[in-house]
Order: sequence, then structure tokens, then C-alpha cells
Amino acid sequence: MITYLKAIRRIIIILGILYLMGACANIVPPNGGPKDVIPPRALKSEPANRTSRFKNKQIKIVFDEYVQLKNLNTELMISPPMNEPPQVTVRGKSLIIKIEDTLKTHTTYNMYFGNAIADITESNSLSNFSYVFSTGEFVDSMRVKGYIYDAFDF
Repeated sequence: MITYLKAIRRIIIILGILYLMGACANIVPPNGGPKDVIPPRALKSEPANRTSRFKNKQIKIVFDEYVQLKNLNTELMISPPMNEPPQVTVRGKSLIIKIEDTLKTHTTYNMYFGNAIADITESNSLSNFSYVFSTGEFVDSMRVKGYIYDAFDF
């Protein structure tokens, strides 16, 4: 009789353990957290943005997350225009710009990307990003300052 009670007790304990193990494992997919709404941010560039005496043929811009290019042909504007457009590629978190044209001396170049740079997860665009460099001694501010007079007032 004692062995019979021990066997029943073992069965009850084993069934209880199996029930508890089955109840603990509630399988649900992870929620993934809040939606990403922040666009990529440029961490550094080689050579640095707004550099003077630029002589490089390649520019590398590193972002804080993986990026993609969207509508580069319509979004990228270069001032002054280059005869040969640069090759722009993405490598992971970096944007690589290879300049194939001969740059003018003592000239400030502005590469305006518009909304072409976006992260790959949610396609959040980095708006109005530009990279500026000068082949001369200083970076031109691209501003004109002066006074306007009405000729009829004189």
C-alpha cells in the first residue's frame, strides 16, 4: 500500500511539474519596440565637411545607421555643376562619393542631397543634407551682402 501511495504521489508531482512547465512558456512574438521615426545622422566625413584646399578624389560620409539612396538622379544638385557627375555609392553605414571630374581651382563646391539619403529600416529621409568643400584657401559663404537703392528716389 505504501508503494502504491508513493507511485501516485510521484505521478501527481510529475504531472504538476509538466503543467507548470507548459504554463510558463507562453509563446508570443516580440513587439519590436516603438517605430523608428528618426532619420540617419552624419557622424563624420573624410575629408571633413566645409574643408578648404580640397584635393581628394573620394569623400566618405559615415552615418549612425545603415542608409540607402532614393531618387539620387533627381535629388542631388551640385553647384557649380561638374562636367562628369560623381559616382555615389552606399557601403553599409557609409556614403562614398568618387569625383571623376577635374575640379576648378579656388572654387567652393556644394553637393546638396535633398531627400536622397534615408535609413533602410523605415526610409526616414535626411532632409536638406549638403557637403561643402573648397579647392581654394577658404570656403565661400555663398551669400551676397549689400544695399539696394531705388533709382527714382535720387
